[in-house]
Amino acid sequence: MRPSERPGSEIAAAFAILTRVPLRSASRDATGAAAFGLVGAAVGGLGAIPLVTVGQAAPTLAAVLAVGVMAVASGALHLDGLADTTDALLARDAAQAEIARKDPAIGSGGVVTLILVLATQVTALAALAALPGRSGPLAAGAACVAAGAVSRALPVVVVLLRGEVASRVGLGAWFAERVRPLDGAVVTVTGAVAAVVAAWVVGAIAFGAAIVAGAVAGLAIGLSLVRARRQIDGDVLGATVELCFAVTVAVAAITMAVTWPTL
Repeated sequence: MRPSERPGSEIAAAFAILTRVPLRSASRDATGAAAFGLVGAAVGGLGAIPLVTVGQAAPTLAAVLAVGVMAVASGALHLDGLADTTDALLARDAAQAEIARKDPAIGSGGVVTLILVLATQVTALAALAALPGRSGPLAAGAACVAAGAVSRALPVVVVLLRGEVASRVGLGAWFAERVRPLDGAVVTVTGAVAAVVAAWVVGAIAFGAAIVAGAVAGLAIGLSLVRARRQIDGDVLGATVELCFAVTVAVAAITMAVTWPTL
């Protein structure tokens, strides 16, 4: 087994790419792709802490803290990718799109997108935390963990599905060249397990179904972004993460608001 294929090396590489945790893999070729879902669940777990502890007393504040904690843990890398991708999509042509993507300043389109996506994440988590009874904060925390897992798993799946037909740029090129089908299988199983565990914790099959539906919607969004940009780069993959997380928690919030009284 090569050093890059060892579980410890993969997990360390995943933490190094997805978070600001100071871990380094033993191999420079290790993408950590197989552990993306696991690390995503860990990031979501950090966000779940304020939701579970103060979500019942102050659901909106807890949701803001949850989203803030996850942004800090990831170094806001995915949010930066979301803003850059939006600015690139709004550019007049391919040349201007690449200039907009690399520009350290955020354009008006990127700012609006950040506001809308972050507002969706906060509102959805707050709505879950505010569900009647004492299970609301638990549901919000479970959604945070599960959405963290599936959203971080999606870049691996997107690369495997579109990597052969899209141009590869920068970090996206390095990542796409090294991701294997086995990585996709592992993160898919990780996401499925996260959905099942979330449903068990909350005690509602509909909750697990909502996580799966959110993941499928997030995958469609990620594939659409690659098609629109005609390339795979780190910004597109980061945008996929943030949009998938927002969609997943939003679907979970809507589902529970509809089904909760009948459970």
